[in-house]
Amino acid sequence: MNPRHPTQVLMDEHRVIERVLTALENKIEELDQGPFPREFFDKALDFFANFADRCHHGKEEERLFPLLKERGIPDQGGPIGVMVHEHTVGRKHLAAIRSHLDAAERRERRDVWMIRSESLAYIRLLREHIQKEDNILFVMARRVLTPDDVERLQREFACVEQHHIGSGVHERYVALAEELSGAPLCCAAR
Repeated sequence: MNPRHPTQVLMDEHRVIERVLTALENKIEELDQGPFPREFFDKALDFFANFADRCHHGKEEERLFPLLKERGIPDQGGPIGVMVHEHTVGRKHLAAIRSHLDAAERRERRDVWMIRSESLAYIRLLREHIQKEDNILFVMARRVLTPDDVERLQREFACVEQHHIGSGVHERYVALAEELSGAPLCCAAR
């Protein structure tokens, strides 16, 4: 079992996600130079869809948020509802990026512009989202979660990693984040 507090696990994953957001931001700045970086975008979209959304947001939406609701943190009109809404908006940005890749690879200006626009919107959304979770929601979570809740979430997060995501997949995406960002990540995120 992972001895780290579940909110710390999620915050460590945020640091991995932020590294890939920075790599995406850097790639966006270079879009007008040379051929369209299709391989980078394919890998980044894979990372965001599977690590950031399926694994990370999955732990939040399926495990943490329902427990926080049980502990009295409102979901409708409250911080949980805001986080879930932002997850949905992020998925729409990723779908929009994906839908313009083929034409952008052919250097069709409108599609390159759409990828730039949607990528920057996604980066901005996720950076603000991460700040809200780290500094507001997770602080609230640490106040309301009981020791039994923490142990339960540790077990459930491990179950998500092993059975829902798959053994070794988390580590594979941390390695992909290292590749995309061009630098190794600290071992806490592993």
